[in-house]
Amino acid sequence: MSRLVLFILLMFFYLCNSQIPPSPFDKPSDICPKADNKPYDVDNYVGTPFILKPFEDDFVNPSPILPSSKDCRPDGHCMFAYTINITGTTLRPFDQSIPACVNKPPTKFLTYNGLIPGPTFTVPAGHESIIRFNNQIHDLFPETFSPCNGSRTGRPISVHHHGSASVPPYDGWAEDETCYLETKEYVYPNHRPATNWYHDHALHITADNAYHGLAGFHLVSSKKQIGGCGEPWNLEDIEEKHVILQDKVLDSNCQLFIDPEKIHEKSFFGDINLVSGIPYPRMSFEPKWYRFRLLNAAVSRPYLFKIKNAALKDISQKICKIIASDGGYRITPIPFPDSGLLIGVAERYECVCDFTAYAGQIVYLWNDRNDDWMKDVPYFCYSHLLAKIQVSSIVNDSSPQFNENMPNPEPERPITRVLNSSDIAAATKMAKDGKCHREMKFERKNNKWMINGETWDSFKIAADTIGQNTWELWYFQTGGGWFHPVHMHLVDFYIIKRDGDGGIRSFEVLAPKDVLYLGPSNKLYVLARFGAHRGDYMFHCHNLIHEDNDMMRAMRIIDSEKGLTAGSAQPFILNGFAKIVYSNWLYSNPMLNVTAAKPTAEMPTFDSAYMQNMLKTNVYQIFYPLNGTDVNINGFTNPWRSTWCPIIYLIIKKEKNLPPGPTDYSIPIFGHLFSLGKHPQETLLKWCQNRQSDIIHCYFGQKLVIVLNNYDLIKQAFLDDNYSARAQPFIFEEHFHGKGLTYADGERWLIHRKFAMNTLKKFGMGKHFLQDTILDELKDIFLSIDKQNEKPLNIKGLLTHGLSNIICGFAFGQRFSHNDQEFHDIVSLIEECFTLGSHDSWITIFPLLRFIPIQSLRGNYKQFSKNFKEIFKFAKKLVENHDENIDETKDYIDEYLKQANIDKKSNKLDSTFDMDQLITSITNLFIGGTETTSTTLRWAFVYMIENPQILNNVQQEIDNYMNNNKQHNLFIHMEDKEYLPYTLATIFEIQRCGNIATLGGSTMHRNLQATTLNGYNIPKDSYIAANFYACHVDERYFPNSDQFDPTRFLTDDHKPIQRPAGFIPFSIGKKSCPGESLANMELFLFFSNFIRQYDFHAVNKNEEINSKIFYHTSLTRAPFDYKLSFRKRF
Repeated sequence: MSRLVLFILLMFFYLCNSQIPPSPFDKPSDICPKADNKPYDVDNYVGTPFILKPFEDDFVNPSPILPSSKDCRPDGHCMFAYTINITGTTLRPFDQSIPACVNKPPTKFLTYNGLIPGPTFTVPAGHESIIRFNNQIHDLFPETFSPCNGSRTGRPISVHHHGSASVPPYDGWAEDETCYLETKEYVYPNHRPATNWYHDHALHITADNAYHGLAGFHLVSSKKQIGGCGEPWNLEDIEEKHVILQDKVLDSNCQLFIDPEKIHEKSFFGDINLVSGIPYPRMSFEPKWYRFRLLNAAVSRPYLFKIKNAALKDISQKICKIIASDGGYRITPIPFPDSGLLIGVAERYECVCDFTAYAGQIVYLWNDRNDDWMKDVPYFCYSHLLAKIQVSSIVNDSSPQFNENMPNPEPERPITRVLNSSDIAAATKMAKDGKCHREMKFERKNNKWMINGETWDSFKIAADTIGQNTWELWYFQTGGGWFHPVHMHLVDFYIIKRDGDGGIRSFEVLAPKDVLYLGPSNKLYVLARFGAHRGDYMFHCHNLIHEDNDMMRAMRIIDSEKGLTAGSAQPFILNGFAKIVYSNWLYSNPMLNVTAAKPTAEMPTFDSAYMQNMLKTNVYQIFYPLNGTDVNINGFTNPWRSTWCPIIYLIIKKEKNLPPGPTDYSIPIFGHLFSLGKHPQETLLKWCQNRQSDIIHCYFGQKLVIVLNNYDLIKQAFLDDNYSARAQPFIFEEHFHGKGLTYADGERWLIHRKFAMNTLKKFGMGKHFLQDTILDELKDIFLSIDKQNEKPLNIKGLLTHGLSNIICGFAFGQRFSHNDQEFHDIVSLIEECFTLGSHDSWITIFPLLRFIPIQSLRGNYKQFSKNFKEIFKFAKKLVENHDENIDETKDYIDEYLKQANIDKKSNKLDSTFDMDQLITSITNLFIGGTETTSTTLRWAFVYMIENPQILNNVQQEIDNYMNNNKQHNLFIHMEDKEYLPYTLATIFEIQRCGNIATLGGSTMHRNLQATTLNGYNIPKDSYIAANFYACHVDERYFPNSDQFDPTRFLTDDHKPIQRPAGFIPFSIGKKSCPGESLANMELFLFFSNFIRQYDFHAVNKNEEINSKIFYHTSLTRAPFDYKLSFRKRF
């Protein structure tokens, strides 16, 4: 009763005062450190001697690794190559959660490629990977161990791809070790989709190596977007969170502490929970479905995974379904268990969870406790916490939905082919009768960890008569009160029966497994078919302390007819006439000399010839037979044969009669991205010219893009409703969620485009009375320039601020002073977004790369996203300052709120006038109406400096007109435009030569139905990119297009041509720029008045301003920053 009262009091205190839920299991005084530098322990397990602060670090998925190369067979089966350097590295992951560590040395880790955890491999199911692991561990971890002594030195490593049916030499045999400056090459089959992982497996030091960092995900995926054959249950686009659970302890110097000889002789338990290398992270979620890949990579600790709401009530059963286990997908999803999901060391589970109902709320990833299942596992101060999730309040209606009624495309589940219902029934009957083929007893005896009374060091094979491709039922039991997560290499198995702990758990029933949780005093019956390979493999306790102390034995798979259960062998192995008898005799020895580690300097080059030779060797022919080598004869088939989708055809397959492309084949997975260069619109034009075609196709990753390089084709397409849909690049879809004015589609877009146009017209867009607002901003800008007294000035900030204020006037009903720091910061963020983002960026094509720390691949995604969030936040605040019930409207927000109230009062259930749409729309107006005009004006100064005679011509025209007609007016007005044709033509030429729109302006289009264009087939949902750059340099419309010549926009009688053929500064069609008339007004008033009032020259110390090279391409084609000195003309 006293514990219950304490818990209630703690919960009350938490709910009132804290967002760090205290432990419900013990008193804080018993399990928490009292102060920094005060040693403490729980149940004799030492804790970190510092105060911890959970939820200080942001969660990110572990960094992905991309293949260095790929080669394929003619049938489309491929092999991906990777290289991993294993090094000692110092990192600082604890500085936020343990403030005392800030003044301590960085923490030492063993790392794969310098990362904690190791980089995540994501390989398409049905395709092999070849990975070279280079041992470069040296100064930070100088200890040496056998066999790295004598001529070989250093700290040994061995790598086990856990979950892979690898042949023995590539399985990570504990004694097949790699020493310092040696390389071991591993080839993996990846024959079925699953959440696999890789970790160290060196004899007697696995715990130490893995604990210090040598572990990471190796995901085998069936996602079509990476080359798989497709995922069931609509999983393809559901966002994934890759969760690796581990616990650590730090010493007084903030170094990882583990002592397997003394304190941790029986098990290791730490007081800091890491989630994918991050201590107690914060996770930012949207209210939508998420897919969790869960891995317990701890040394000893099991986790009882749950999700709890802010009131600490378990919501797991309401929102989650379990879809997969160690060996891949279940046949059907199952409900999340009431008791929680027990994840023993090395176990993996996948679940999908729907957070839609928790919009705007906080939830927790929770580690619960069950003393029966997790006997004697200590819980420290925050052992119950894993992560805090903040769910945003913005719901995206277009987020992908999990659907268990969509089982197709059906993924590879080889266990269902090799263990049929008859096999399972026979094994179930045996278990019910207390019978088995082999018994394995895991116990501690004579201070040793043993299996059937033997250890690894006894060199005895525990099971040496296992027939290849035969099934056996094994019986596992514990001796005493210990629990053991038992891992069997090579095979996926079913748990048939569990005696103890209430029997077999719901998530274990017919779940493909390679780890079984052998709880205290439990007895388990396990069914496996031992294939596909022959040879020696390990099985062991995956409590790494137990494993390193020899609780590990070997099993030997031999010829079927010599096995203990030869009668259970599947027919194809025994049928000589079928000619598909498989023997991997060459690769049956785990210590095979041919595949052993070699000096790194002696490794052959990782080139295409080497890869093709490996494919020809076909180590995994049982999974990937060459055509005609495993034909169906006499009714017998190869049940191990894996299905693959040929990548060379899937990724780059040619639709019939596509427009010509730049090459016959794009690079699989990446398409033509490597070839686009820094300025894609120019590259695309060159491809077009090489192909002598105005329409070409290319691939951005796997996405087919149709590029239109001709004005007539663009006009034909963009005036056709079939091409009116928006492309949805990831980097914008993530922030706009299909709402607003820029990236919306369908009925929503039609409604809000019409509303926006009518509202903007109401408040003056395109009307002359708006010019007063524009001229007021110009006056402020000129005052700021005058204060500089001709000192060099970067005009970009002043332009963007002034133009933003114009938008703010009719969108928000207010303007901001040039001294307003908050507004200045927001404007700076908008400027930065246009520098950071790009349609063809790697992140747009491969969203997973946003988690990679390599800047060249990840790009500036993190900063881009941060900026967008701040801009949205600013817009939201302005909306909240408006009265929803106002009668007289003065700006866009008022009009919108008025319409929303009308819909609400009329009970219009399908109204799209919601707050998210409003915030996104005004953000679109704010961003789109600011940077593009600012960039065009910056180009104006560049071209005027480059062409002083044209500048002089413009000034002369303006001076003549103003002196003769308006000598008392300081500013030029819109009614003066018709009398300044050369000035207007110069603005047109600036727009043509500046070419700020990249690949179709701010967006690309998408065709709703398959169609034809210019005689070529255009498949449905292709991206349609209008290359406006190609139009603006087209000699057919603009002779001598490389010259800056405003007269091309004048008629013979010196009148401006308003919209000549080939000129597309604001796109064409329904989705052309809605602010075109405002932009034209701004360009004219800004440009003409600047030219009238100032002389200017460039002050660029490091380089000359040259319009041919002085620019960069991101969301717009913009000149680099420069400084000007302005001098008043009068």
